Formats: sequence, structure tokens, C-alpha cells
Amino acid sequence: MSAATSTAQPALHAHDDLSNRGMLCTDESSIPAAPAHDESSSHAAPSADVRPGNLYFLAAGAWYTLVSMAQLAAGRADPQVNAGRMIRGLFTRHIDGALDGIHHESGHCYTCRVPKGLLSDAEAVSRLVLCEDGVAIGPAHASHSDIRALGGGRYSHWSGWLYFSTPDNTDPRTNGRVYTYRD
Repeated sequence: MSAATSTAQPALHAHDDLSNRGMLCTDESSIPAAPAHDESSSHAAPSADVRPGNLYFLAAGAWYTLVSMAQLAAGRADPQVNAGRMIRGLFTRHIDGALDGIHHESGHCYTCRVPKGLLSDAEAVSRLVLCEDGVAIGPAHASHSDIRALGGGRYSHWSGWLYFSTPDNTDPRTNGRVYTYRD
């Protein structure tokens, strides 16, 4: 016999190891006695499934679901907009205003500044509606080259700028009509 086997502790049976961990075992002699109740510990240990990180994750998921449902109900949800932009869009104020400082860009395209706080097509999907004498015109989200070449009321809201044309391709600075936007 080698020295390692002669000094080793006796081998435990598999069922002894399992019974020490509280597992069911078939040998009644190896079942440990129930531990005595320790009065010094009045609080039970928290369950492994209830962790603060899980609660934060659940709260964030509930918030995202609530915001998504509010956006859908308001008709403002778009699948291309990420969660941060959806939340920002839900809490942004709605602005109406008149177009001031209109400049001719080229072709049928005119430009003017609009408030930078509005979501534009550069960031997400713009909700800006362009109106001529209080009536919505469009189509919206047009390419800038189509606005220049075709006109016909096309417009695009891009990074604080409005690129637009009038429905009859006249000059909005001199045609006597009032151009407004709402978001």
C-alpha cells in the first residue's frame, strides 16, 4: 500500500455526500438529524431568485412597455425609432409656429429654420406637419432632390431645417399665403 492511501480518510459513500446536502437518500442511517432552530437568527436568508438587479430589470421593462403602449395609442410609434427616441418623443412639447426667414435654395425648394428640439428625419421620423393657410400639404419626408425638381408641396424636416415647396410651385415669400408648421 502506498503512503497516500494509508493516511487518507475513509471514503464517503455517494449517498452520504448527498444526504449531507439535504438530498434524499435510501440509507436511513446516513440521514442527518434536523438542525436545531437558531434563535439568534430571526431573519430568513433572501431567496436566490429575488435580487435587486432583477427588480431594476423588471421595472425598466415595465416602463418601456408603458411608453410603447402610450406611443401606439397616440399614433406616434414607428418601428425605426429606438427606445430613447420614443421616450423623448413622448415627453416633448408640441409646437406650432409660422415660417419666418424663408430663403430660396434652388429649383422649387425653399428653406427656413424650425426649432432644433423637434425630432427630425435625420434623427428618427419627423412628426412636423406643414400647412398652407391652415391646410396640411405634402407629401412629407420627401427627398431634397424631389423637392427641388418636382415641388408640388413636398417637404422634409432635417436637423432644424425645413426644406419645402408650395403645392402650386409659387414663391412662398410673395404668393400671399401663410405657411405654418405644427409638431
